[in-house]
Amino acid sequence: MSKTRCVDCKNEVDVPEGYKISTCLIYDHWFEPTLSLATNVTKLVVVEEEYESRGIIKINHKPSLKMHYYTRAARGEVSGFGKVRREGDDYIVTDVKIFKQICTSGHTELDKTALAQFIYWLSKRDEDPAEWNLWWHSHAGMSVFFSGTDEDTIQELSADTKLLSICINKRSDMVGRVDERGENQPLRVMCLPKREDKLWKECKREVERKVEDRKWKEVKNDSEEKEVAYSKDRSFCF
Repeated sequence: MSKTRCVDCKNEVDVPEGYKISTCLIYDHWFEPTLSLATNVTKLVVVEEEYESRGIIKINHKPSLKMHYYTRAARGEVSGFGKVRREGDDYIVTDVKIFKQICTSGHTELDKTALAQFIYWLSKRDEDPAEWNLWWHSHAGMSVFFSGTDEDTIQELSADTKLLSICINKRSDMVGRVDERGENQPLRVMCLPKREDKLWKECKREVERKVEDRKWKEVKNDSEEKEVAYSKDRSFCF
């Protein structure tokens, strides 16, 4: 950490090594990698093409709020685990928890005794500890990516099992991945809204009144040139 004077609020701010102040929200600062650090982590930057992998991490409404609130409440980083169920190719996060831990602006260290007690608690409730295979952590005011320290943690946690990982920051940016047998794939992360049945029915009726859906059909004539025709399609799904 190094002291840097913010040009906006004029306060001295503790800035992690290799980062600089990108945004000042008056006493709440965001950091971004310097050019040298960004060069070193280029391979960690997620680009659109990497998301061709199958599956999405979908976080239910309550656990997504918990994750955001934990992240906002912690002064530095914070980490925890999440319960996951498989639904087709997707991963549904149904709960998240935090444990006793020591945190800095760039690192979290979980209390192993607290983790052992949690696993014992799961066994007493006939829950499968293997379902809690999401490790999530925050980067506080920094951008979201998996650092070298994160890579070491992921390798340790995924040595004998499939592991999902999420990195989140105070702006609620998120990035995800899945690791298994030494291989990893980036995954999209999606927060699912809470379903309101009454509102859903009202919106559905309004769409039926105001929105006409048309499906494109491809038609070939004798010269093999493509023409386009419309056909009405009024199918809905939720």
